[in-house]
Amino acid sequence: MSMRTFPPFCGMLLLAGCASDYKCRDTACSGSDSGFDSDASVDTDMITDTDTGADTDTDTGSGSDTDTSGDTAVDTGEDTGEDTGEDTGAVVDISFTVAWDAKGVTLSITGGEGTYSFGMAEESDNGWYGEDCVAGPGPNSGTYDICHDGVSSTGLSLVTVTRPTDVMANSTTLLNVTIASTGHLAYFVGDNDSGDCWEMNDGDAYWACR
Repeated sequence: MSMRTFPPFCGMLLLAGCASDYKCRDTACSGSDSGFDSDASVDTDMITDTDTGADTDTDTGSGSDTDTSGDTAVDTGEDTGEDTGEDTGAVVDISFTVAWDAKGVTLSITGGEGTYSFGMAEESDNGWYGEDCVAGPGPNSGTYDICHDGVSSTGLSLVTVTRPTDVMANSTTLLNVTIASTGHLAYFVGDNDSGDCWEMNDGDAYWACR
C-alpha cells in the first residue's frame, strides 16, 4: 500500500485541503530622592539675670539628613513568549483491507477520519474500470464512470450485480469474488478532504498514489 500527499495551504501565524486528481514580544525608575534635610537652627539664649553666669545654649547641631537611597529598580522583564505552533499538514495515515465473498465485497478502514472514496480496477485485458474513481470513463468500461465516494471512516460493503446498468455508487459493484481471486484487482482509497490516497495491489500504478 502506498500513499500520495498533496501539500495543504497553511496560515502563517495562527493556523489557518488540497486539490486532488480524483473526484474530489517600565522601566519604573523612581526618581532619586535627593531631598536634603538640613537642620541648621541655632538657639542662642541671650537672657541676662542676676546670675552673671552666662547661659549660653548653643545648638550647633547641623545635622543634615540626607536620603541617599535611590530607587533604581528597573523592570527589565520582557515577554519573550513566542507562539511556535504551526500547521505541519501531517497526513492522517490509514490502513485498509478488502474481503470478498459470494455476496460482494467489504472494505474495512483502520485509523480513518472523515469520509473516503473507494475505487477498483480490473488490471487485465478487457478488465472493468467503470468503478475506478478516475474522472472520465475508464478503458473497456464504455460510458461508466462510477466512484464509491460515500465511504465512512470505517469502510463500506458493496453487493455484486451482474449488469453494468445495476451498478450504483456506494451500493453495488460489477466485480465479484471470482474476478478477485485472479489477483488482478487493484484497490484505491482516497481521503475526500485532504486528497491523500492509498492503493493496494496496483501493479500498473494506475492511480500513482505515493
